[in-house]
Amino acid sequence: MFNDWAWNSKRTQKQKDRFNRWVKILKKSDTNLVIIEIGAGVVIPTIRIKGNILAKTIKSANLIR
Repeated sequence: MFNDWAWNSKRTQKQKDRFNRWVKILKKSDTNLVIIEIGAGVVIPTIRIKGNILAKTIKSANLIR
């Protein structure tokens, strides 16, 4: 991930694709979503940013930080 030049991204890409399909389904449904963020730091804020985006784009989402 960080300076790992032998990283095989195929598995990561499949996970990302499945996640994006799931988010697309959530956006179209009335399903409630609760995002619980525990222990996410601020140095590398990737997961905090993802939670913020999901909470803003999915109308039924609630973010608990």
